[in-house]
Amino acid sequence: EQSIRFQGQQLDAETGLHYNRFRYYDPTIGQYVTQDPIGLLGGHNVYEYVGGDPLNWVDSLGLEPGSMAQRGYLSNNRPHYPGLLGEDEKGVMLFDEKNPNFHSYNVTNSCSKKTAGCTLGKVSEGLMRYPAPGSDGEPIKDGQKGFAIPVGPVSHSVSADRTMVTNITEKNHLLYPGIVRRWVSESANEVTVHTYGEGVGPMGTLNNALAKSLWGNVDEKVFDHAKSCK
Repeated sequence: EQSIRFQGQQLDAETGLHYNRFRYYDPTIGQYVTQDPIGLLGGHNVYEYVGGDPLNWVDSLGLEPGSMAQRGYLSNNRPHYPGLLGEDEKGVMLFDEKNPNFHSYNVTNSCSKKTAGCTLGKVSEGLMRYPAPGSDGEPIKDGQKGFAIPVGPVSHSVSADRTMVTNITEKNHLLYPGIVRRWVSESANEVTVHTYGEGVGPMGTLNNALAKSLWGNVDEKVFDHAKSCK
């Protein structure tokens, strides 16, 4: 083994720790084992790197920048994500709901069947034109790629009856790994667009907090298109 070779960092072969001037860094746990010299003036957790979690990720030296890791730029260095169990035959990701990073939300928006265009067929057509934020209003196809503004690229998995679409985040999407299922149902008086999102990517709390507003704006376009159908 050799030193990390950053200024002031030397490997102590006897202990396996990296000495960085006034502190020792342990690559096994991904954090400093001695407190920062400024004490608690920098906050209660001043010695741990952002994203330094070698047991679940791959950042054993604690050197991977959190901002880059969250955007997937270093995904080649991360062979798997905790909580990502795999994919189904259409490439839709499957998640472990017991994973601490797992998050989900459920948003519904409805129109009254008394309003123009509020039918299962017309709203479903609107959904196929506006499956995600930033959609241009053109009908999508199964397997088509898109860009969900402002968070990144997705692929669309469309059901055979065109009443459901699953938006699948690509690796350089801010919220990867995650999916959003959108489908249409009807009752005696209403037609409803359902949006269910889940994943184990970063920013889960923020994602959940913004879901209602974000998808409410998208569904307005879905219903507006349904009204315009003849």
